[in-house]
Amino acid sequence: IDPFANSVLDTVLTARFIFRDEDRGEAVARRWLESLDCALLADRDVRLLSRGERQRVAIATALAQDTPLVLLDEPTAHQDPRHQAMVVRELAALPERGLIVTLHDLNAAARLATHVLLLWGDGRTVSGPAAERQNSRLSLAFVFLSLTYRGNRPPPRPAAYNAFRGSSSPLDPSSRAARVY
Repeated sequence: IDPFANSVLDTVLTARFIFRDEDRGEAVARRWLESLDCALLADRDVRLLSRGERQRVAIATALAQDTPLVLLDEPTAHQDPRHQAMVVRELAALPERGLIVTLHDLNAAARLATHVLLLWGDGRTVSGPAAERQNSRLSLAFVFLSLTYRGNRPPPRPAAYNAFRGSSSPLDPSSRAARVY
């Protein structure tokens, strides 16, 4: 929840601050707002948006940064079915970007993921290419981590990756889960 009054467009433009490219930045921001069905909200105060609208604005903000790797937590949360499908479609179509997405929606994950890491509450994990895991006992999954990369080479590993080196975490470099891309 945003504590300060800001327009939707200005919120998305915060992602472009580092580039110092006002004209191109506004075009990028408007393109992502359009892609996520938020173009008509550009002048509205973000504090007055519904949870679903706010979620799509947050996704537009993340995507406007033009980073090679995007980390999203529950991007389909608070969305009606039409917007859930649209968000998944837009994320799946991202060229040359890596995605790390947590999802509880297994249908969305099946449409989006190239690789998966399933985590159960008791610490068990299953990982590998999504196509090979479709018949796993997915209904038991507590958290679904979707890894997607479309490009010539994998994106750089997140800084948090090194924090788990040598641990028994699923992100340990020697584990199968760490080598999914």
